[in-house]
Amino acid sequence: MRFKTDENLHPEVAKFLQKQGHDAVTVWDENLRGIKDIQMIER
Repeated sequence: MRFKTDENLHPEVAKFLQKQGHDAVTVWDENLRGIKDIQMIER
């Protein structure tokens, strides 16, 4: 399953999901901090 964690979650959450076999990235990984939720959903 694919996840993108937003800035309300600690980046360690994505690392945990990755260790569980999921494709997980953070808004920090993709340089998307501060964008609106709808913008993030569109990406």
